[in-house]
Amino acid sequence: MTKRLIEIDDHLLAEAQEAARAKTIRATVEHALKQLVDRERAIEHVERLRRPGALDLTRVEQAREPKITAMADVHD
Repeated sequence: MTKRLIEIDDHLLAEAQEAARAKTIRATVEHALKQLVDRERAIEHVERLRRPGALDLTRVEQAREPKITAMADVHD
């Protein structure tokens, strides 16, 4: 891990720390960075799904249909 010396807006940091319910500046920054990375990955995933042929809606509908399973005869 590398130490970084950066300037951060005090008011913004305080708001972020409260929103993240973080006890330290480090925890606040790590939380914010993870949130940003997760959001970007989700956006990329949605964009991939929007590409032609990436999502077969027929298969989605089939997956929603109730499954009928045959009951085996139970012999005592």
